[in-house]
Amino acid sequence: MDDVTARRAGQPDAAVLAGSRARRRVALGAFAVLWAVLAAGQLAQGNTWMGIAQGLLSLGWLWAWWVSPQPHVRAVTAEELLVRRGLPTRSIDRAQVSDVRPERSAGYGLVLTLRDADPVRLAGTALRFSVAAEQAAALRRWAGLDDTVS
Repeated sequence: MDDVTARRAGQPDAAVLAGSRARRRVALGAFAVLWAVLAAGQLAQGNTWMGIAQGLLSLGWLWAWWVSPQPHVRAVTAEELLVRRGLPTRSIDRAQVSDVRPERSAGYGLVLTLRDADPVRLAGTALRFSVAAEQAAALRRWAGLDDTVS
């Protein structure tokens, strides 16, 4: 395969891998907004303590949304995969990845099997299983593994 064909083959992978960045859980953000609106309503009616309590609940939901304990992909570079879980971001070198497969439980996502480490489950990377399978194949190619999903 010549260089032009190899470059063209890699372009769709970049788009698929960019799509593997999981969306944050929308429900947590929605609850934060809901409680903020309720707090503003209570404060507007003069219910200071109830408004403060609901404002604190809004901040709690916002914090839960921001530090989400569910791992998700931050970025895919040429040599590493940046995965965020909570506040810290973990760098996974492509040589560490021994297998990638799509997963149906807890939303369509991916399971990364790493050498000498526990598997990493990335839930919610796709809205359909076929897209998760494409993401798994793209990550397998990125890691230098064969295209067949095991």
